[in-house]
Amino acid sequence: MIFVLPYVNNLLSKRYKLHALIRDLLVTRVSILFLTLGALVIGLAPNIGVFMIGLIALGLGSPFIIALRCVVTHLVPTESLGTLYTSIGLIQSLGMMAQGPVLAALFKQGLKVGITGMPYYFVAGTFAVSGAIVLFTPMPEDQIEEGAENDDGEPQS
Repeated sequence: MIFVLPYVNNLLSKRYKLHALIRDLLVTRVSILFLTLGALVIGLAPNIGVFMIGLIALGLGSPFIIALRCVVTHLVPTESLGTLYTSIGLIQSLGMMAQGPVLAALFKQGLKVGITGMPYYFVAGTFAVSGAIVLFTPMPEDQIEEGAENDDGEPQS
């Protein structure tokens, strides 16, 4: 992803002349789709080959958090960015503390009922909910105006 994402970002900016907010939103939506599919494939994997495909999909979804931060940065006034980033960091920390016990309990329950992929189904479900929120959240029109500039300071067409 270290080489692919800058290329995709440049392609969307220069060739397709997408506004920075639209470009970041597109990367966010594609990333969450890969995360959801990757977790689902891993949960359903009958063998190591399919499992590896799921891992690759999860890897392709790795830009999600960064792209989502870029999207919300466009939507929040500059003077509130510190509060925004602090809130995001706090929520991420709480999620990381809760994930271990929750996924362990789901795995234990899955073993009892014979569904070893239960933690991955849960993760896929949470990604799907996040994806629905990102997909169906409308972008304010005042953020994307005709003639606005992109990240490079070039006028949009």
